[in-house]
This record gives sequence, C-alpha cells and structure tokens, in this order.
Amino acid sequence: MKRDTTKIWVEKVRWITLLAAIAMPLVAAFSNMGYFGPTNGQISNQYPTLIVAAGYAFSIWGVIFLLALVFGIADWRRSTGINDRTRLMVIAGYLLTTSWMVVFSQLWFWGALAVMIGAFVCLLYAALQAHDHGSGIARWALGMHAGWLTLALFLNIAQVIVAFELLPIDNMLSWTLVLFVLSASVAAWALIRMRGLVAYAIPVIWGLVAVYIKQSAAGLPGGNVAAPVALILAAGFLLLTIGLQWRARSR
Repeated sequence: MKRDTTKIWVEKVRWITLLAAIAMPLVAAFSNMGYFGPTNGQISNQYPTLIVAAGYAFSIWGVIFLLALVFGIADWRRSTGINDRTRLMVIAGYLLTTSWMVVFSQLWFWGALAVMIGAFVCLLYAALQAHDHGSGIARWALGMHAGWLTLALFLNIAQVIVAFELLPIDNMLSWTLVLFVLSASVAAWALIRMRGLVAYAIPVIWGLVAVYIKQSAAGLPGGNVAAPVALILAAGFLLLTIGLQWRARSR
C-alpha cells in the first residue's frame, strides 16, 4: 500500500513539473503585456543601473522557456535522470521564477529580490545535480536557467539599491564593480563545479556582452568603465569555458 501511495505521489510531482514549466511562458506573456503592472523594460528605464543588459538580451528567456517545456515533457516520460529531491527543487525554481514576474511588476523590490534568491538557489542546485546525474536535456534546461539567474540576481540587487537609494546613485560605479566581482565569483565557481558546462556558460557570456552594449550607449556616469569590465568578464568566461572543456575531454 505504501509503495502504491509513493508511486502516485511521484506521478503527481511529474505532472506538476510540466505544469510549472508551462506556467512560466504564459505568465511572462501577460507580464510583457502589462497585465500585472509596468513591464520589466519600463522598470529598468525608471531605475537605471550600470549592470543592466541591452533589451535584446532578455530574449534568451524564450530559449529557457522552450527548454523547460521539453524538460517537463521528458521528466513526465521519466527520461531526465534526476531524482525526486532535484525534481522538487526544479518545481520550486519554476514556480518562484513565475512568481517573480508578478511581484517585480508590482514594484515590490524587496519581495522580488527574496523570490529571485529562492529561484536562483533552487535552480543552481538542480543544475549541479543534473550535471552529475541528469540527461542532456536536464543539463541544458537547468544549466541555462541557472546561468541566466546568476546575472539576474545581481541585477535585482542593483535595482533594489537604486530604488531605495541604499548607496550613492549619482555615482554607481564603485558598488557596481563590487557586484561585478561577486557575480563573477559565483558564476566562475558554478562553471568550474560543472566542468565548463556550455549550457551554463552561454547565458552568462550572452548577458555580459549585452551589459557591455547597453552601458556603452547608456551615458550613465561610470558606464565608460562598467562596459569594458563586463566585456573583459565575458571574454574571461569564454576562455574559462574553453579551458575546462579541453581539460574534461583530455581526461
């Protein structure tokens, strides 16, 4: 009886994974149409920072959502290789990502930051587990999501700082450089831990190049320094990924 109950619970969880994956692009579509409040782009323009990326960069969410849907279908068919604990972390990460879209649109910055931290922790854990034990689709879907959230988390922190003027906003360069160092450290640790997983590296490099493009033209004080720093970090992550991939293959 206990075994049957466990089997039923596991099957329900698999359905929840798929439903959570479907919810993300649906809520994102409504968010982009302004149903929950100002769009992400409008909020970024209202609270400009030196770490925000060019608008085109956020199109990567389309790829992340598509991979999440494929992952949800694969997981329902029991072909992702992840265990139940990792699956629960994925569900939590997907639901938190969906919730963030609503909370951020309401300009609840502290709440949005808390939700983003939760989503990042859940999906980074899931990406690490998928790298060690998951299938190809699990590594790609969770790796890309975790990689993009690594940058999104620190962008969220910057927007909280600007929104509440926690640090000087007329000259943001000093504390922005600290955020660059922190985000780069987290991303480098994760990339090394996942032995240069390309799925994780792509959104990090993509986002940093987009930060360079945005800040080169934004005209904010300190942008002339923040832009090349972002580009140097992008080049560094590209070289690190190549080096880790070469080392893994040589083994």
